[in-house]
Amino acid sequence: MKILFLSHSHFDGVLKVGSHHLSENASQLGHQTLHVSTPLALPSLIVRPKSLKTSRAKCALRGPQTADSGVVNVVPLSLFPASVRFPHRLRRTLEDRFQISTYDLILVDQPLFYPIVQDLTGPTVVFRPTDVHVSGRIAHADDEMMNCADALVATSDFVLKHNLSKNPNVPSMVIENGVEFDRFAGGQDRTRTGFIYVGAIDYRFDWDTVSVLARHRPDVPVLLVGPVRSDIPPDLPGNVELRGPVSYDKVPELLQSARVGLLPFSGAHINAGRSPMKFYEYLASGLYVVGTHTDELGRREAPGVYLWGDSIDSIERAASDALSAGAYNEAGIDYAQQYDWKFRTESLIRFCSEIRNGS
Repeated sequence: MKILFLSHSHFDGVLKVGSHHLSENASQLGHQTLHVSTPLALPSLIVRPKSLKTSRAKCALRGPQTADSGVVNVVPLSLFPASVRFPHRLRRTLEDRFQISTYDLILVDQPLFYPIVQDLTGPTVVFRPTDVHVSGRIAHADDEMMNCADALVATSDFVLKHNLSKNPNVPSMVIENGVEFDRFAGGQDRTRTGFIYVGAIDYRFDWDTVSVLARHRPDVPVLLVGPVRSDIPPDLPGNVELRGPVSYDKVPELLQSARVGLLPFSGAHINAGRSPMKFYEYLASGLYVVGTHTDELGRREAPGVYLWGDSIDSIERAASDALSAGAYNEAGIDYAQQYDWKFRTESLIRFCSEIRNGS
């Protein structure tokens, strides 16, 4: 099949997201795969010249690039941010350059791309939302996608139900995010110590619970890895280290040096339905997992996972239980293997093929 991914995140960034894994695996399975991410507004490069050095700007200015996996990656340029005004000419540009109307399948996880897929009659359009939006332009874009999509594939049951409420007759299923198992599994013979978090540190991240955990065990290091996009508390405990962003290739080694992986979710509504990739990356790396209880995480039956509630006692208890559970989470490694991205991709393509064939 010819498959187009319309995604929120570009390929060469620090963070690797689900559409990157799915497109790479689809290509490796023999499908012709094109990955297009959110357009980059040209005025932002003029107003902030330093942004020219970012990987996203470099991708946009280089034009289409073919990755080692065979995926063709595109970061379009536009006059306005997509969140303000979507570049409707982009559909014509993509048609002229790639003949997207001839594609068999279009997978959309960036709903702002809805003008691209509205009224397309050839490809099967599948909406793949990863979060719940209840207001604003993104929420409107979600509604538009549900009006034009042939099918819905959500990353959690919470996200599925939220979107099905807008159009309950759309064929649907849940396919959670996964893990590059072979990349992350291992490290059983290494000396492990401390807590670790890897990912974006923004409004979805709960500094308060991390501080509680760190003060409860001042003898245990707490390593936070990833770009910081929120205010750092001035009274952060001394055993908390901010490492900053690291390349994806270096993440497995970092995880395999720790004992416990952190999922400290804030009270932001968007966290209720999240299916974090790091959940399975932590498990595949042999980590025990502690984090904020959500219905989505609570329904999973993975071994070595300790979730806390609203009280300080529950945070401290989860941390202590994880630290005393053992040298590494061998059962978690075995559990994570079934969530390898290859299997996730095969399930997705099988479902989409059934929709396309009218099964």
